Amino acid sequence: MPIRRTTSDADITDYYERRVGAIRQTLLNKLVYVGESAVKEARDRGRYKDQTGNLRSSIGYAVLDNGKVFRQSSFDVVKSGSEGSENGREFIQSLISDHSSGLVLIVVAGMEYAAYVEAKNLNVLDSAEQLAERLLPQLLKSLKI
Repeated sequence: MPIRRTTSDADITDYYERRVGAIRQTLLNKLVYVGESAVKEARDRGRYKDQTGNLRSSIGYAVLDNGKVFRQSSFDVVKSGSEGSENGREFIQSLISDHSSGLVLIVVAGMEYAAYVEAKNLNVLDSAEQLAERLLPQLLKSLKI
């Protein structure tokens, strides 16, 4: 007696599409976790004296799914750093259009002098980048796909 398939092609396709969708959703959520962790790391461990709060307020992230924002940080204002918060939002918006496909995590410090502060070895985003590089492989490994 030969083996017969009783499941339709449509049912098989639907199953795989649901499975891929669930994995994609999990990946997006893990990128959000990494983004939140990176922002917390950058804000808490920055070794610079933050007089206005603008630099810390300009730190944030966005997770993109094929160019569309899945989740974005709120760029909370620190001290009186409303200018930094706005600059962070504007900077991340300018980067979103550069990433129109795939799953993407962007972490920024939106003040124009962030690179200058970082170059003085005062840790604006360095430790956040290192944290993300450690966390992401661990989280992906936990998926077991």
